[in-house]
Amino acid sequence: MSSGRFHAGPPADSRVAAALARARALLDLGRPAAAARETALSLSLSPNEPETLQLHGLCLLRAGDVQGARETLRAAVAGAPEDAHGHYLLGHADREVGDEVTAEVHYRGALRLLPEEPVYLRALAELLASQKRFPEALGLAQRAVELGPDRAANFVTLGFVASSSGDRVAARRAYEQALFLSPNDAVAWNNLGCVDLAQGRPMQARHRFREALRLNPEGALARENLGLVQPPGRPAEIYRDYPAFERQLAVEVCDGVIYSPGSPGSPGSPGRADEAAKRAAAGLSNRREVHLLALLLATKGRTLLALRVRASRLLLWLGMSWVGLLRLLRLGPLMGSLGAGATVFLSFSSRAVAGRRAYYEAHIQRVRTEYERIQGRWLQGGIPRLERDAAIDQLLDDLCKALERDEPA
Repeated sequence: MSSGRFHAGPPADSRVAAALARARALLDLGRPAAAARETALSLSLSPNEPETLQLHGLCLLRAGDVQGARETLRAAVAGAPEDAHGHYLLGHADREVGDEVTAEVHYRGALRLLPEEPVYLRALAELLASQKRFPEALGLAQRAVELGPDRAANFVTLGFVASSSGDRVAARRAYEQALFLSPNDAVAWNNLGCVDLAQGRPMQARHRFREALRLNPEGALARENLGLVQPPGRPAEIYRDYPAFERQLAVEVCDGVIYSPGSPGSPGSPGRADEAAKRAAAGLSNRREVHLLALLLATKGRTLLALRVRASRLLLWLGMSWVGLLRLLRLGPLMGSLGAGATVFLSFSSRAVAGRRAYYEAHIQRVRTEYERIQGRWLQGGIPRLERDAAIDQLLDDLCKALERDEPA
């Protein structure tokens, strides 16, 4: 009678390879703790393997065990000092605990071994930019773009370095190129929103942050940034009544466009010096009061009550009473010249107000037509109420973005 034979199972090498493959798949699925268990299994079968140590360290890093990751990655670098990726990962772990001096040493070590790897160039560029060492950081970021002009991440880093150094024009170009290459890059959407916000475009920034959150709902930075520009709850009346919608429209244009940081009339608004100079050369005004007066005129005074707080500043500027302002709004700029603020109004900005008024009127008429179309579809049963409300919200947002973006001379 022959004795039975036990199945020894697959060789250790194949089990290591299988565990590593599972670990990479779990890491891609966003399950770093489960991935770390697989890499730990690999290490139990094949200790001190540098590639396995690197992957295990990365899993621990993603799982939040930064100290464990550092110990593991130190072992990986000690076992394979000529492996550039080990130095890069260890530098990343060092930076996570705030040890930027050691992180820089390891990033430079990775670049010494592979000087034309964009990933390592980006890592060092971002570290140096955070330390305000902009010339070298910019050189590294530009080199990464030169080596990988088809990779969105390289442009994101270039945008970050440019923005950190104060060059928002270059930052915008870089982020827009990143989104051209990778339209679903949540980081690029968020960072472009930050540039918009810094340049006085809060409505556009809101759109960018919302898109970043749509692409990555877990994005904490985008969520925090959206909170800076998210409007308060809108009154329910705007979804049922155009006059209420128009008043809300005026409030949001006033607060989000005219009186936002970097808005029309803000001295030294980032990125608008050239435009301001052109307007000054043409003898036109860019004062906030001009834009507010033009908005009130475009709505023929219907929004005055909604904007009464802002209108108080307008009264001081015009040097007139509420009665004088009402006459101006009802009779228009020419007849309004009969009021108490005639000299100031006519001498300062009649052309600017007239041009801006026509600009607002054109936009508001287009919006009113679209508002009535949306309401008509809803009344005819073509769309449900929630869809109608969302369309009206979008209409308001789009108008504010258009006015913010297309400010005329």
